[in-house]
Amino acid sequence: MNANRLTTPKEKVQQLQEKLGHVAKENKKRKFHALYGKVYRSYSQKRLAKLDWYMLQRLTRWYAKKRQRRKWIGSIAEVKYIASQYELKTLL
Repeated sequence: MNANRLTTPKEKVQQLQEKLGHVAKENKKRKFHALYGKVYRSYSQKRLAKLDWYMLQRLTRWYAKKRQRRKWIGSIAEVKYIASQYELKTLL
């Protein structure tokens, strides 16, 4: 019944950790810390990219409201330029 259940990325990482732990106990010469870092890094980069987009979207909507514009999507390029001008960094 568990085979039909959808797994979250966190559960997938936990399953990978368990498998790597079993293999590491069987063979003491193998090291997996670098592999775990790569898997976790790709997941966290996706989350940070979504957070970057959300912050850009909120800042753009605020800027459009300040300028009394009805359509906020056209202000994205302008907000990106202002952010780069003031050297605002992204999370990635």
